[in-house]
Amino acid sequence: MSYKNIFYVGFLLISWQLPAQFREVRTEAFQNKNGIIDLSELLFWGGNTDVVSAFATGPKSDNQNLEYQSIFLTPQAIGMGGYTSGSAYTSTAFDMMFESLSHQSEVVSVEFDYMSEQLSGNGESGRLGIALLYDYPEQGPQFGDVYNKEDEAPFARPAYNLRLLNGTRTAKQAYLFYGGGNDVAGEFERTGNQIWLPGFISDPGGVSPGSQDDYPRGPVKICNESTVSASEWTRYTWMIYPEKMEVYRRQSGTESTKNQLLMSMSIPFIDQPVNDVLSKLSLFHGLFVDQLPTLYNWFDGFVGLRFYFRSIQNGYVANVRISTTDNTTNMQGVVQEQSIWDEVGVFPTLVQDVLNIRTTGRQMRCNILSLNGKTEVSQLVDDGQLELSHLMPGMYLVKLSDVITGEVQHFKILKK
Repeated sequence: MSYKNIFYVGFLLISWQLPAQFREVRTEAFQNKNGIIDLSELLFWGGNTDVVSAFATGPKSDNQNLEYQSIFLTPQAIGMGGYTSGSAYTSTAFDMMFESLSHQSEVVSVEFDYMSEQLSGNGESGRLGIALLYDYPEQGPQFGDVYNKEDEAPFARPAYNLRLLNGTRTAKQAYLFYGGGNDVAGEFERTGNQIWLPGFISDPGGVSPGSQDDYPRGPVKICNESTVSASEWTRYTWMIYPEKMEVYRRQSGTESTKNQLLMSMSIPFIDQPVNDVLSKLSLFHGLFVDQLPTLYNWFDGFVGLRFYFRSIQNGYVANVRISTTDNTTNMQGVVQEQSIWDEVGVFPTLVQDVLNIRTTGRQMRCNILSLNGKTEVSQLVDDGQLELSHLMPGMYLVKLSDVITGEVQHFKILKK
């Protein structure tokens, strides 16, 4: 097994529970459709000459007799979520608006329950797309805006995107990415004759998600395991931190301690030196990258959430909750706990041959471990250097231990 795979498996074993200090920003139980902006009502589709919604709400039970009030497609809307003439031009989608949230200073949590009507092939035909929105039109999208050729973003812009596929396979069954399309600001797709597709988002660069290398060598983080059930409700939690995203899942109705990590993605601030961004991407994902992913961008806030149903197979969404917390408050305990180590560290994080150790005069034991737990280096250090040219390329953990107090700090490095 390669160091990259070891690193990823390690993350998969992590469970997560929403901290108590998160506050709810927006919830939706789908007792009716009054709380959503229904994009399918902004055009005539499927031969309709009146405004018709593609959505209905009602109870849905799984094989465990767990029943939730949910939103789903009407029979008439099945197969209408594409972009051919007579379709809904991907307007089988709805928006949920909330207060403006700062990505710079807050951690955002998006939670929802989801179940597919059935699993099919690679899962693209019945996929569920979820997009965090910004630059939302002041008056909202208007009737006929799919034909709007004057405004740059009549359906807002996508900041970050999660796509869940209802496939029977295990490869490429969920995607996580930033922005989308050929605009670094993020854009929804249009047809060749410039009809807007408010549910479609290509990956950054304008091609289909999953068709390029996995992130960060490509612009899309790929999950290679089954992510959707057609027999049981699944609870998804999408965490958006200032510089990373994580997606968890668990069986609905179980405790949040049962959350299992599906995928994680580093999203470093863009207003820093490129080499610092590359270093963070390399260290987080356990592989060396020397150029930014296509049209890489970092988005500083969100005002809404869009759910899009591809519609060949139906799907059911329930119990949406958007929560947030102030990131500095959330991390306060960690900062205080590590304050005695403010002047201690290792550099560079991308190591060619020599690792510098800064201990501010304190004698420490430095252990360098591979990700399978093997100790590769163990040496007493005091503001010095370690020669690491003998190490194989890959990710390593650096453990610094104060020989007097016993205090310990860990760092990650990537050997080129």
